Amino acid sequence: MVNWAQAYDCHGDVDRVPELLALVEREDDAEAWIELEHRTIGSYGRYAAIRDWDLGDTDRRDLRPSPAEQLSGVGLWMYDIAVRDEQEALAEGICHLFGKAECPRCASVFTLADEYAAANCPVLR
Repeated sequence: MVNWAQAYDCHGDVDRVPELLALVEREDDAEAWIELEHRTIGSYGRYAAIRDWDLGDTDRRDLRPSPAEQLSGVGLWMYDIAVRDEQEALAEGICHLFGKAECPRCASVFTLADEYAAANCPVLR
């Protein structure tokens, strides 16, 4: 089970996303939603790609979002809060985060959230 409270976000912070989620769970806070959207999936598109220094993202493969009705645990919790507060773009991004991706190089399919957690969780000692 992934401890999302210990996963780094795109700004290298561990604790800000859980703080924002707790804030928006209690009330509809427009500023918190704006910041949360900047720290989640989808800002540059929703795809897996091979990144080339000169060419940018090449050989893109669209992400495979999880259907909302198949979300569970923290994914369902995040999705329900986003839907409740009419944050459609974030709700859709959450479905992508908890969905699957395909590696453009080897065609292996993996769960995006699990790979993100494995790559970004701090070492526990």
